[in-house]
Amino acid sequence: MVLARLGRIDGRCLDLACGVGLTSLPLVEAGVEVYGIDFNATACVGAARNGIRVCRGEGTALPFADRSFAAVLVSELLQYLTDAQVEAMVVEVARVLAPGGRGVIVWRNGRAAIHRMARPVYQTFDLLRGRSPVHLRTPHPELVGRAARATGLATAEFGTISALTRQYFAAPDGLASRCLGAAYMMVLTKPEASARQ
Repeated sequence: MVLARLGRIDGRCLDLACGVGLTSLPLVEAGVEVYGIDFNATACVGAARNGIRVCRGEGTALPFADRSFAAVLVSELLQYLTDAQVEAMVVEVARVLAPGGRGVIVWRNGRAAIHRMARPVYQTFDLLRGRSPVHLRTPHPELVGRAARATGLATAEFGTISALTRQYFAAPDGLASRCLGAAYMMVLTKPEASARQ
């Protein structure tokens, strides 16, 4: 569902917070030149093994030239960022995205019932393993949309997705989203007119 929103990629793709590259692996296998960036050094090693040209770094300061990617994928990063970092990351996505390019941002919808039910279970497992529970945030969609508009990006699509049922829900505030929409998905486009700016 996520990769389909990127459409045909004529150029390079950036997988921001790529992890070991499992999300963008189908793009690599299809012959797309995929670059990745992740803060975790171990993840970078795994991404390189999966054929991704990867570097270690942060999404709020990308080491890439302006307009250098036809597509940008950001999956499961926003819940680890402050609001200010989310805004800075969106600015960077807009900067490296080429005119006519598409970006897809996916982040945790902590408001969904499926997350609220699962949270105590995961926290118990963390405690049993001697780990401190990770408290993930849910940046408000309006924050992300506002940051995108401020950079000149347009929202082409916005809804929620369920990996459990493999469904997309077009109404982010609808009942299905509130129950099963485990992640928000926002599809952004950079207008061709940006080439003249």
